[in-house]
Amino acid sequence: MIRKEIKLILSTFNIRNTQDRYNERKEFLRKTIQGEQSDIMCLQEVSFLGDNQVDHLVEDDKNRSLYHQFHAESQLKFHIRPGADPESKLDGNTILANKDFFDQNLTILEDKKMHLSGFRVAHAIKFALNGDPSNYFWVVNTHLHHIVPDWQIRYHQLQNIHLWLYNITKFQSDNIFLCGDFNLTPKEEQNYKYLSEMGFKSTYQVIHGQEPVITFPTGLQAPNMDTDPEGCFDYIWFKGNQIKPQNIHIFGDKHLETDKTIYPSDHMGLCGEFMIKFD
Repeated sequence: MIRKEIKLILSTFNIRNTQDRYNERKEFLRKTIQGEQSDIMCLQEVSFLGDNQVDHLVEDDKNRSLYHQFHAESQLKFHIRPGADPESKLDGNTILANKDFFDQNLTILEDKKMHLSGFRVAHAIKFALNGDPSNYFWVVNTHLHHIVPDWQIRYHQLQNIHLWLYNITKFQSDNIFLCGDFNLTPKEEQNYKYLSEMGFKSTYQVIHGQEPVITFPTGLQAPNMDTDPEGCFDYIWFKGNQIKPQNIHIFGDKHLETDKTIYPSDHMGLCGEFMIKFD
């Protein structure tokens, strides 16, 4: 019998690359990522060139790699900069796919990338259920411009993502997840509304009736930490009549038991459960 539905656990998480006391938090970060048991996880602010940060994060205690890695490299890199954390190393974003889940259920039909700016990139993967090219969904991972007052730049980046997706997908009918750190809160009304006008729904809003109060900051303390105002910046958006959200929760919001200033990252993550029922 050909399967026509799949349960998907999908997460998004900005992991703050290798800065902000990374050596002190990396084991906590590894356990947090693996503890969600996501089928697919979208990561932002990742260091994967040279010493690949992700290799460690996806290894279990027996040094077995649990996830396939699909990287989206930015054109320019946030590496060592004057006045910044000397451990900072940011190469782009990564989509992880649980090996057991992926190998048993999915194949990749397309892998697309678009540069939004020198430092920002959008990454889209088209996954097919059991290799059937007629039963598929897209996962898109992105990280928008971060300067708080620059809402117009984020607006143009969203417009570019919209046009790009319109060209690479059957945008009106395809099942599409759009995940990431959007660096905008619901109070940035033009951009938040624009995502809805594109046809996307916020999973957290659908399930809980409102967005999280905050997804940044967590309470991670470091000399060069991000001190921007708090708010909800991270989302899992979806569109497509075949996607049915079941639940969503925040993770990464607990500090290390032995140190209240150490969190997995300066952002919290979101983990959603979905049913996708194909016609």
